[in-house]
Parts: sequence; structure tokens; C-alpha cells
Amino acid sequence: MNQSTKATILVVDDNATNLAVVCTHLTKQGFRMLTAESGPSALRRLDHISPDMLLLDVMMPEMDGFELAQRIREREDYNNQPIIFMTALDDMNSKLQGFASGGVDYITKPIQHEEMIARVRTHLEVHQLRVALRRENENKDQLIAELEAYDMTVAHDLKNPIGAIASAAETFEMMDDLTNDEAKEIIELIRMGADQAQNIIRGLLSFAQLRSGEAQRSEVDMDQLARECIETLHSLSAESGASIEIDGELPAAYGYAPWLSEVWSNLISNAIKYGGHPPIITIKGETLEKNVRYCVADNGSGLPEDRTTLFKPFSRGTSAHTEGTGLGLSIVERIIRRHEGSILAEDRPGGGAAMTFYLPKTDRNHAE
Repeated sequence: MNQSTKATILVVDDNATNLAVVCTHLTKQGFRMLTAESGPSALRRLDHISPDMLLLDVMMPEMDGFELAQRIREREDYNNQPIIFMTALDDMNSKLQGFASGGVDYITKPIQHEEMIARVRTHLEVHQLRVALRRENENKDQLIAELEAYDMTVAHDLKNPIGAIASAAETFEMMDDLTNDEAKEIIELIRMGADQAQNIIRGLLSFAQLRSGEAQRSEVDMDQLARECIETLHSLSAESGASIEIDGELPAAYGYAPWLSEVWSNLISNAIKYGGHPPIITIKGETLEKNVRYCVADNGSGLPEDRTTLFKPFSRGTSAHTEGTGLGLSIVERIIRRHEGSILAEDRPGGGAAMTFYLPKTDRNHAE
């Protein structure tokens, strides 16, 4: 079946017989049909639905088809769906008025149903191609912006750790009478620079792999995964004196464990970095009716005022100890979106921030 025949069409006509005839012919072609018997009733229907196409009678009382089309075009939620007029008016002025009011075509009555079906299919296919092209252009623009930011990140962020490594190595080479303590200090500087560079590269690679990587999903023990991530962050939490508590056992989710491990690692490390002094972090999870919810909350100063870039690549917080690529939350958001889930960042009433994310249930969740 052609993709366009799966579309939803709203037919507006004050004549019930005309509505029935048009809907019968288009339903046989596989279209989903909705109807309205006046302009005002059509506008009310559009408050709750978003059809792929509209077929409008012109000569209707209270509001004619031309006015209705203009009112539809003015709506903020209108997405350029094609409007076709159906009328007995076949003079040139009426046709020009129809196009001026936003119509893409004009079918004169009595309607030849084969012609109507052909016109409907053609305009739906053109509309779908335009939508696909617009999305492709938007994706390309986003990709270009991200690649430009990627270049800047590599140039800027790798400069610091590589410069530190080079400086330490040069010092090591110039000093002939190093004590053991001085040698250890220089080696530690080199190690720290190398670790920082590796973290930056790891984040960039994770971000790149999420663009095209495929994952085999299964039931994931989120409680074990979160505890393993807490263990790997032991040095960071010990250095900051962080307290991390998992409130009860976390329910399982349906997903890809390596990617979900990235989610826990990023959210918990962010909570440590941006938490209070010392950071106090609480992790919770619960099974809901349609999905599973998890939350990582901290006792820090809360979210930044400008949250528009929170999940965008290469944006960073304003903490004094902020480092890295600014990819963490972007990676988290992409992973969760790839799992058909969602994430919400919000301030806590008592202070601090909370990152709440939702993932699909497993079969076991459903059974419970």
C-alpha cells in the first residue's frame, strides 16, 4: 500500500450526503477519514487532531471554505498540510481566491472520484517529500553545527592536557638532579594530563558512536549497573567526600547495558561535581504503569537559569571545576532517546537538582 494512503484526511462540508460519498470513496483507498459540517466545527476539531490533508467545501453558511482556509493558515500548530477546495464555483476569480487563501488545488463539482483520488494522492506525496526534505535539511544543519563544535572542542580541550604533558616532560628532561619526590610529582602531572585527554577522547567517541551504533537490547539489572558505576567513581566521590545512597532496589529496564552504564556514570559524576559541600546524592527507581522511572538527585545549587542548552552537545556548566567536553548530558539524552525514553531536569524544592529519566519496561516489569 502506498504510504500516502495511510494518511488522515479531514473533510469539511455542510452537506451530509457529500460528506458520506467523499468519505466512502477515500476510505476504500485506505485513507483514514474525519469529518466536520461547518467551518467553526472544523476549527474545534483541529484543536484535538492534526490531519495530513484537508478537503474543504467552499459554499458553506457562517464561514465559507476560503475563510476557513485562511483561519487554518494562521494557526501556530498548522504544519503546512495541503488544503484542497471542493466546489461548484469554476470561474477564474474563485480559483484565484482559493489559491490566495492557501489552497494547493481546486476540485470542481460534480466531483469525478477517480480524479479526486489522484489529486489527493499526488498532493499527499508532495507534502510528505517536503516534510522529509525539511527534516533532512534540519538534520544536516544540526550535524554541521555539531561538527564545528566538535572541531573547536578537540582543538581547545585537548590543548590543555597535552600542553601539561609536554611541559612536565620538558621539565623532567631539563632537570638532572631530580629527587624521588620531584620525579613522582612530574610523573603524576603527566598521568593526570593523560587521564584528562583520555576522558575527553572517550566522551567524543561515545558521542560519535551514538549516531549510527546499533544495540541488542535485553533485560538490564539497573540496580547492579548503578552500583558498579558508583564503584568506578570511587576516587571522584572520595576526593569530594560525596555520600551516595540508593533508596531501595532499582527495578530492571529493557535496554542495552553498555549504553545505560554511560547514563549512570554521567548522571552520578555530574551530581558529585555539582553537588553541595560535601555532595549528598540520592538515587531512586520505581516501576510505573507504562515505563520505569529513575532519579538522580543532589544537594547542589540547582540548575542554571538558561536550561535551553542543557542537553545540547558541547555545552558546559559553570562550576569552577567543570572540565571535559560538555558532552555528558548530550550523550545521556541521546542514549535515552534511542531507548524510546525521556529525561527531565528540574530543581528540587529543598535545593539541589534532580535528573529523572524514563525507560521501557521489561517483560518482568509487566508481569509485576
